[in-house]
Amino acid sequence: MKPLNWKTVPQRIGERTAGLLVLLLILFLLHLIRPAPHTLGAAQIPCRVPVFVQIEGEVRNPGIYAFCEPPTLRALIQQAGGLRKGKALPEDQALAPNAGLSLTDEGGQVRIRQFEIASFFKITLGIPISLNRESEEGLTALPGIGSQTARALAEERARRGGFKSLEEILGVAGIGPETYAKIKPYLTL
Repeated sequence: MKPLNWKTVPQRIGERTAGLLVLLLILFLLHLIRPAPHTLGAAQIPCRVPVFVQIEGEVRNPGIYAFCEPPTLRALIQQAGGLRKGKALPEDQALAPNAGLSLTDEGGQVRIRQFEIASFFKITLGIPISLNRESEEGLTALPGIGSQTARALAEERARRGGFKSLEEILGVAGIGPETYAKIKPYLTL
């Protein structure tokens, strides 16, 4: 066995200590420069079930906005960045949840037209679509449902005068137990 050379032992300990200190310094600097969470104003309490409203037309930032309760028209317009060209706000009114609004300029007046949010947006946002009211095209937003199955669903719905329960679609061509299990969370009557 070779005798220890006491001159090299402190150097090894010194190299290890220096390496450890450099590593700790890098970790500390990474901790300091990490991006802070982005917040505007006071922190909001998340909603149990958010309400979505889509707005398009004469607003600065058209899109779909989430609220904790059904908003008023003014709250929605404010969330969308206000009206374009400094137009006067229309009369305030309560809005239906999960609805869409189109604001158009007609002779200096803002005209409001309501519509239903497209089924593709609803599916994305986790809003169930109505099996009895959705269009044939809208039914294709369901996972695994193509145009032929959507057509078959619409024809069966028309034949029955509407579905009474979700399970009734199991008799439609193209919808078996596996497909039904996949689309059931996205449907309502």
